[in-house]
Amino acid sequence: PVFTQSVYGPKDPVVPVDTESTHKMTGVDKVHALGITGKGIKIGIIDTGIDYTHPSLGAGFGKGKKVIGGYDFVGDNYNGTNTPVPDPDPLDQCAGHGTHVAGIIGANPGNAFNISGVAYDASLSAYRVFGCTGDTSDDVIVDALLRGFLEGQDILTLSLGGSNGWSESFSAVVASRIAAVGIVVTIAAGNDGTSGSWYTSSPGNGIDVISVASID
Repeated sequence: PVFTQSVYGPKDPVVPVDTESTHKMTGVDKVHALGITGKGIKIGIIDTGIDYTHPSLGAGFGKGKKVIGGYDFVGDNYNGTNTPVPDPDPLDQCAGHGTHVAGIIGANPGNAFNISGVAYDASLSAYRVFGCTGDTSDDVIVDALLRGFLEGQDILTLSLGGSNGWSESFSAVVASRIAAVGIVVTIAAGNDGTSGSWYTSSPGNGIDVISVASID
């Protein structure tokens, strides 16, 4: 079977000005104080693409920029059920979720909003697996995982998932095998616990995968 996947992220429509209290809560400020800011690390973001024109994300694409590479596996009109139309430009101009994720990871410091990424000196690659609306599918996610692995990413991160509690789904198996050879793979556990306390979305339930959740 083909399992559809959806993006995961905060649902609160009212977002206050960020004073970086989250960095203090999670200890990121202490890591930054040690001079650890992601320099030399390559992170592949498998999501809706990245708006790399944003000044906090380097305002450009390619060698010498923050977003050094990536690929669009699907095109704007893909909705999870129709035929993908790939192209080499992973620019996110319509969905925003991948840009949000990229900001959490790598937004440049020193801006008027006092926002910075956890690893703001890391190099990012955008692997676009969602169109402007709708879902995606396991085969597209696997293509992105494999490309990220072959392109030498140190970390692959996916803020997405689908309803499948077993670790043997196509994408979960591939994520598990990539993690087994030493690549850090972080994947969302899900947005809520409607399927039960022990139910983790796939591919976040892969073996050796870091499945990320939050609590209130």
